[in-house]
Amino acid sequence: MNWPETHWSGLKRMNTNPLPLNNRRIILLRSPEKSQKIADMVRKWGGTPLFHPMLDLIPTPFLEKVTRELINAHDTIIFASANAVDFFLNQLKQDNDNPQGLLANHRIIPVGQETANHLLSLHIKPSLVPEEYSQEGILAALPTDLEGWRILLPNNLDSRKHLEDVLRERKAKVTSLPVYQSVPVSHASPLTLNDHDFIVFSSSLIARFFFESQGKLPHIIPVALGQSTLQTISNYYHGPVLLARESSLAGTIEAIRVYCEQTAENH
Repeated sequence: MNWPETHWSGLKRMNTNPLPLNNRRIILLRSPEKSQKIADMVRKWGGTPLFHPMLDLIPTPFLEKVTRELINAHDTIIFASANAVDFFLNQLKQDNDNPQGLLANHRIIPVGQETANHLLSLHIKPSLVPEEYSQEGILAALPTDLEGWRILLPNNLDSRKHLEDVLRERKAKVTSLPVYQSVPVSHASPLTLNDHDFIVFSSSLIARFFFESQGKLPHIIPVALGQSTLQTISNYYHGPVLLARESSLAGTIEAIRVYCEQTAENH
């Protein structure tokens, strides 16, 4: 259509290009409370977010060991997840008005950008952020000789032991402290999946619980946060998997957006 040259010609034409996630469903396997920001991203780009949390998180008896004295006995704290941060700080708040202040003179190391962003939102500045969202990413970012380091590792009871084992091999003194554990969520109704649904996996544990709870799957498109999550998915699913370039949940939605735009260009 040729637009006539009138006094209306200077106005912007309406952009009729569909949004990149138009008519696409994105399945988020965490609670709505923990997925709201990325759900908003999905909606902004025209997609439909669906919540189907796989895990409930509950405290362990070890959580009571989180005290001022424990923190002072260490010089480095490695947070294995944003959930570990929350359980750890909430326990500290019971006896301390300013739990963030207790961490001020410590090296604070998150497992990836998502946990780093969460720390920053709580006014805790990470000492370093590994490029890769995995235990291997943390190890790659740390010196190979950790003699004299006293490391506290708040984590999930189901976490892999690889990180603490290698830290000890590097001569660090390590206290592994499972502050929470994951239990499967019981759903009243099963998850009904369609072909080409995107499913966001933010951890290996979520991936394992998901695939072990499902029967025959349609042609889904899994999206992995981190190499270890990707590896777990590949143990169950043998089709293509998207990998977030940035180690954050926002990175998974960005990976979906790029995929949809590239797919649209090729059609």
